[in-house]
Amino acid sequence: ELGYLSLGEKSVYLVAIIALLSNAGCVVLYFIIYGDLVTSLYRQIFSPESDSMFARKTFWIVLLSIGLLPVVLKKVISEFKAMSYFLFASLVLFILFFLEQLYSSGVYEELEETPSFRLGDS
Repeated sequence: ELGYLSLGEKSVYLVAIIALLSNAGCVVLYFIIYGDLVTSLYRQIFSPESDSMFARKTFWIVLLSIGLLPVVLKKVISEFKAMSYFLFASLVLFILFFLEQLYSSGVYEELEETPSFRLGDS
């Protein structure tokens, strides 16, 4: 409202353009990070030297875009009941992948072998 008082009606359009650019940038950043992450996971799990369709970032970004299309086209997200199940399943998978990565990298064994610190020990 301060912008509207100082610049008039132009400030409403300016704020809307800034919000649009910011939101579009966040979406692009999300797609880039997702593409890099899934491509890296695919190459690490299946074959590092693979040049297949699944080892390309573009494939995963297009797949994510198609998967998000029903969510984008819904007018009221609360009507999309499957979304809550999907988000919960995604969280569980993230935790499982994280724990598997932690265990396979050897960090878990190093934590078990590290002596604990107790007060009074010198």
